[in-house]
Amino acid sequence: MCGRFATYTPPEAIARLVKAVNPVPNLAPSWNITPSQKAIAVRRHPKTWERHLDLLTWGFVPHWAKDPKTERKPINARAETVATSPMFRAAFAHSRCLVPADAYYEWQAAPDGKHPFAFARRDGAPMMLAGL
Repeated sequence: MCGRFATYTPPEAIARLVKAVNPVPNLAPSWNITPSQKAIAVRRHPKTWERHLDLLTWGFVPHWAKDPKTERKPINARAETVATSPMFRAAFAHSRCLVPADAYYEWQAAPDGKHPFAFARRDGAPMMLAGL
């Protein structure tokens, strides 16, 4: 996935869709969520395994990071190596989540610059992107 996505389905609707049990976070719709911004994520509570809808910051902080503010924060992991890569394997085993998105963007190079193209479901329902 590229580095931007959109989410405009109301958080209450996403909570109903995933059967989240916690209070719904307050987040305004956005057609341009970028790395380092807050986004809604669906994850399981570590003790009860109930689904929770939480606000998380987009950007992965490795477990060995001494200072999360200055550490490199990758935004993508390759599906082929996420389970074995030293950077991602612990999170892949223990800290997965789903990120609801109504669309994501890919860019196509053209002589006059790059042009974004939005990809979304035809039925308008949000898709769930895998997250760590």
